[in-house]
Amino acid sequence: MQLSVDLALKDALVGLFKDKQLLLIAVINALILSAFSYYIISSALHPLLSSLASTPANAGAQLGSIVGWFISVLAIEIVVWLVSLFFVVAIMAKAYNGAKMGIMDALGYAARRYLGALAVAILLALIATVPYIIVILSAIASPILFLFLFVIYAVGIIYLSISLCVALPFSVLGRKGPVASLTSSLAVVRGNWWRIFAIFFVIGIIYYIIVLILEVPMLIEIFSPVTSVVHTAGAGGAVNGTTLSSQIFSGEEKAFSSPLFVVASFVGTLLYAWFIIALASIYRQFQGPQPKMQKGRKNVPAPA
Repeated sequence: MQLSVDLALKDALVGLFKDKQLLLIAVINALILSAFSYYIISSALHPLLSSLASTPANAGAQLGSIVGWFISVLAIEIVVWLVSLFFVVAIMAKAYNGAKMGIMDALGYAARRYLGALAVAILLALIATVPYIIVILSAIASPILFLFLFVIYAVGIIYLSISLCVALPFSVLGRKGPVASLTSSLAVVRGNWWRIFAIFFVIGIIYYIIVLILEVPMLIEIFSPVTSVVHTAGAGGAVNGTTLSSQIFSGEEKAFSSPLFVVASFVGTLLYAWFIIALASIYRQFQGPQPKMQKGRKNVPAPA
């Protein structure tokens, strides 16, 4: 079948704000994930940047602190990813069913389908990560080999990202197993790859323009010391590397401590729901008319 790009874009860009219950689930998700981001900044990144800003020359001596910060942030990010996946499933189910599914029904359905979605998400992560590690390790052998493999990897990951994008809906909404979800996605996307690419390209452009506008003041705060140094060097003045490093770390500290960072994080997470709703719309179009609800289980998508 021929996928409708216009319908998927309308469902995503308009549907998020048209369905108040769907919007509420997305808002709850954004609030929780923004709180996690603020915690990471306030408890881990802020002290590290403050320390580096005060003693930039000793950044190498603080390697242990940097590694410890990285490990702690990685652990928090894994928790964030696990929590966000739950809301991804809930948003997808609500977007697919519309008014027939309430908020509690969507959350309950997400709890029941979570493990299946997690299995698919882990498979997708492995497909993306394992080749990436191989590409990085190839740099040890030869820079030319690394460049060659990196180009192949970049092209391949873009192709697979679109080809496997419906795997999660097949797991969540179609109740297929992890491998069956991947193979089903490959099968239905064939012949509609460019249409799906166009859908996510348009949504991505709109999304990143909005996020970038919100982050411009932060970027100015971070890179203003560099602009000052360039001006000084252009005037023939001396540039102190230690002072420059201190100013950059200080600028990053101020930027990430700004309330605007929290706002940008919230808006970015909220609007990310556009991509999830688009996936639900694409899946609905591939499946044809929406299946009836299972008898005895209200507001739960029937197997595809």
